[in-house]
Amino acid sequence: LRPYMVHLLILRAMCCNIYLTMGKYANWKKIILILTCLALLAGCGSADNDASKVRLAEVGRLSFQLPESFQDSSTKGLFLSKNYPEDMSNIYVYEEEAYADFDLTMRDGQDEFITNLQDAYQVQYGEKPEITVLAYEQCPIAGRNAYKIELSYSLRESDYYQLEYVIDAEDTYYIAFTQIGEIDYGSEFASCLDSLHIAMKDKETNQ
Repeated sequence: LRPYMVHLLILRAMCCNIYLTMGKYANWKKIILILTCLALLAGCGSADNDASKVRLAEVGRLSFQLPESFQDSSTKGLFLSKNYPEDMSNIYVYEEEAYADFDLTMRDGQDEFITNLQDAYQVQYGEKPEITVLAYEQCPIAGRNAYKIELSYSLRESDYYQLEYVIDAEDTYYIAFTQIGEIDYGSEFASCLDSLHIAMKDKETNQ
């Protein structure tokens, strides 16, 4: 198997474990597990080079304009650098049912998230990076309550920068921007956030 396939299989197993154990964990534990999966996702999937693809990225009711430097992939919600696999920077979006007590859930989860992420890298790569938390704060986005998580660390001789948002809408949305290496995607990530929109659910159909 190619490395990205091994990585993807591990993550799918982790996500299956999330669903199997959801009944056993409090809300904050579920969110931490999902965030850990998103943070680990860098490099999974394969590029989809269909030039006819629209430049609007959509997952559930969340949408944003996909920057020209990123492309669709074979994995739902995953958008890879156009220089993949040489550049494994990516954008990933995940949708989950809404959580009660969102603010309490997020406020108390920082230390556990970082510990879980370090442990997951230790298991997968035999290396536990020192993670610098640049931000972990409430930060409304697209008119919705949200938390911003900003991280940097070095792993396998590469520098990682990750910007994640957990958005409290009628459903909960996770969006993770991962920059690996020297190319600065700050402006591209900002343009995604500027164009981000979450449609309201239809009250009659609940969709």
